Amino acid sequence: MKGSSVSVGIAAAGVAIVAAFASFLFFSRDTIADADSDPAVQSTTTIPVVAAAGGPVYVETSEIPLGPAVLVPQMLEINGTSAALRFDLVHLSPVLDEANGWRWQPFNGWDVIPAAELPTVFADQWTMVVNGEEIPGGVANVDARAARFTVPEGTVESDVDAIRIDRYRILYPVDIPFEIEPDQSVEVLDGVTATVIQIAEQLGSTIVRIEIVAPPDTDMSHADLAGLGPQWVSAVRDIGGADVWNLTYEGELAQPMNLTLRGSMWLDIESGAILPSGSAR
Repeated sequence: MKGSSVSVGIAAAGVAIVAAFASFLFFSRDTIADADSDPAVQSTTTIPVVAAAGGPVYVETSEIPLGPAVLVPQMLEINGTSAALRFDLVHLSPVLDEANGWRWQPFNGWDVIPAAELPTVFADQWTMVVNGEEIPGGVANVDARAARFTVPEGTVESDVDAIRIDRYRILYPVDIPFEIEPDQSVEVLDGVTATVIQIAEQLGSTIVRIEIVAPPDTDMSHADLAGLGPQWVSAVRDIGGADVWNLTYEGELAQPMNLTLRGSMWLDIESGAILPSGSAR
């Protein structure tokens, strides 16, 4: 059984999430004074109160729903050619334990990251509209809480027409069983393949080396590979962070091999919408 049918279900879920949660940020032009702000900051603006239409408020009425989290805008800072929108991101739905991630420690090998510590949303791609010109920007990493942009010299807050979230990513748990034969490649998810690269027989057991290959923009650091059945006694990821697993099978190797790809992966949610004229305040 191949995992391609599972990816269809995930894609369908992604479409539903896109329809439900594609969101935009709009900004007022009211300047506020902040005693703790950097005096070099040329302008700082507040974010207007925009409640989710017909939806509940979890943190603040200005929150933007992004799947299982809400983004709460804080302030926009402009300093020379650098602009930063600072925000809070509140996760509403912790990921189940089955989605535990993995982190490579140079001196300790692979370390489990409890699912409760994993972020569930990453708003990574943004656009700022300055005097009608769209300027791409983004967030540096999943733990950062500022979207940054490079703006023309002399830009002030009154030049900013709007800021838009173009894409955000949702961390979702996966547990996808699949079958694979020796010297075979199987597509487990769209663009993600498992390949048997080596089988080594030992006294009373067999070591199977399997490589997982994913597109460059697919983060596999939270994924894990395991055998299904009591005779699969261990699955160890290669040192150095490679996406290669060494699985140990006790006894004569059964064919086809029944494995599962589990853990968590990022699902990209694209917006692609165009802001209507006059929507920024």
